[in-house]
Amino acid sequence: MNFPGRVYRGRQGTYLAIYNFFPDVMMAAPTSVADKTQRIAHVQYSEGGKRSGIDVFLLRQEQEIPEINLTRRVITRESVSEEVDVQQDICYKLVKGVNPEVIELIRRDIFRYCKRPATTSLGTKIEYHDKIIPITSLKIIEPKMILTPGKPEFVPSCGLEANIDFSRGCVTGWLPEEGASFDGSTFTNFFLSPWGECTYCYAKPKHKSFPKTIYNIDKLRLKEELLGDCRLTVGSDERLGRPVKVLRFGKRTEAASKYTLDSFVLTLETCAETGTRGVVTTKFLEYSPEIAKLLRKTNSVRLCSAGFDELEPGACEHGCTNDWRIEQAIKYKEAGVNSIIYLLTLAHAPLGKREKRILEVAKQHSLPVQLLPMRFGGKDLCRRVTGDIWGELKDFQQPEFSGRDISHQGTYEQMHQNKELVARIIHPDWLDIIGDNSGLVRMCHHNSKTTWCGNCYLNSGFTIKTPPRSLKTIGGRFKTKGKAKGRKLPFKD
Repeated sequence: MNFPGRVYRGRQGTYLAIYNFFPDVMMAAPTSVADKTQRIAHVQYSEGGKRSGIDVFLLRQEQEIPEINLTRRVITRESVSEEVDVQQDICYKLVKGVNPEVIELIRRDIFRYCKRPATTSLGTKIEYHDKIIPITSLKIIEPKMILTPGKPEFVPSCGLEANIDFSRGCVTGWLPEEGASFDGSTFTNFFLSPWGECTYCYAKPKHKSFPKTIYNIDKLRLKEELLGDCRLTVGSDERLGRPVKVLRFGKRTEAASKYTLDSFVLTLETCAETGTRGVVTTKFLEYSPEIAKLLRKTNSVRLCSAGFDELEPGACEHGCTNDWRIEQAIKYKEAGVNSIIYLLTLAHAPLGKREKRILEVAKQHSLPVQLLPMRFGGKDLCRRVTGDIWGELKDFQQPEFSGRDISHQGTYEQMHQNKELVARIIHPDWLDIIGDNSGLVRMCHHNSKTTWCGNCYLNSGFTIKTPPRSLKTIGGRFKTKGKAKGRKLPFKD
């Protein structure tokens, strides 16, 4: 996700400006320059009736900033009249001791950008603070439809027929700093950090600002949609016309953080009334006896997402490390909930220490495991996680030198409209463990040849060697083979 911004080149320093459409939301420093920046200003201004914000950072070292979509620079030349402050209703918050040229640069930037004067006035001011602390108001929006289409649109064998998210933004990118608080309507000392979201998230480019896009979930309307008044065919207004059997919580965002917990509980309560089963994929859901009771009552599944702390900085900032998540999964299991570990894996590679440790913990606590092979939506992520170059994973070529390791070459292929790399060849370690995919360790994955469906432990899992009719590959053709067979042992000896 690339946010818009500019570099200010002053006489006394160089500064980074990041723009935000919500004036009371403050941006965190981009990861690439976090240790080379200092927050020095937050500004609110208006163009017409729309109020926006700018965060300004002192750049101690100028370099590439891949997280920001930088437009042309703003350079200090002739001064811009202070009348701009009144015209655009500008309010400045600056750190004490900041160079006065920063105000000139901000004023020049706003003057160049704004085409219309402010239509209302909150009053201009310049304030100096020891530290700039954001105070952000919660905003609730009305969703066009509460339920959205599910994975069966692309993988017909998938039983997750409907989805529900409680926000258009993900809480993993809404990070607290020391002394942060939330009183139910106002966040204090939270910063928007899109680069803190899970690195591998396929939905990240579509996320909006978390605290400004939380949905109002009306129970009566939700109940009507669960009973059949929903539209689950992409591009069609056709009603489902029958009750939803399985509802997936959190398709594009984390659904079970404490900031949307009221909507989460309300939805489970409504599912109990409509006979709908839930599948809750979560990194945040803390153990609660009341929620455990609702999960049992609805015969729902709790999927504990177990990934890599290094790739999930936002969740870890909230205290939801992978070790913490597994502790919660164990507590829910002990409370009689259908609690599963949803293990993110590198399917082309053998089991490592991390995977063996998690599988052993699962075995000790009788926790089923559903494997989720990681997909790669970008070359940087691919190289960071696998150590291999995108093209080498995708294409097999005979090496020039016989000593070169080619074990991973050609193990991935590009699929879907966004051309992600998905595992084409699954390492024998994993195939040996899942067997026929109906035991205590299963896999959720599809490529151009095979679909593995663990059924999220709603019922028996299976493997299909004929690819789903709607799947598309980038090059190559589908092939049909017989059903795969393997050991039924849940864990490797």
